[in-house]
Amino acid sequence: MGCEFVDSMQFRNVTQSINRAREYIRLHLEENLTLNSCAQVVHLSPSYFAGAFKKENGMTLIQYITKLRIERALQLSEHLQTMANVRSGARGGGMLYC
Repeated sequence: MGCEFVDSMQFRNVTQSINRAREYIRLHLEENLTLNSCAQVVHLSPSYFAGAFKKENGMTLIQYITKLRIERALQLSEHLQTMANVRSGARGGGMLYC
C-alpha cells in the first residue's frame, strides 16, 4: 500500500507539473521556448520532462508548441480576414462596425 501511495503522489505531481508547463507555454508562445527552459519552469530535468510531457500529451514538446503556434496563426489570420471584410464593406457603402 505504501509504494502505491508514493507512485500515485509522484504521478499526480508530474501531471501537475506538465499542466503548469502547458500553461506557461500558452502564455509565452511568442518567445523562444526550449526543452531546457520549459523543464526549468517546472523544476524537472530536461530528459525526464521530455518523456513525461510526451506521455501526458501524446506528442513531443516541439510538436505541441508547433501545434499551438499554428492554431494561433490561424486565429489571427481569420481575425485579419474579418477585419478586411468589414473595411471593404464600409468602402462599398456598407456600414462599418467597430
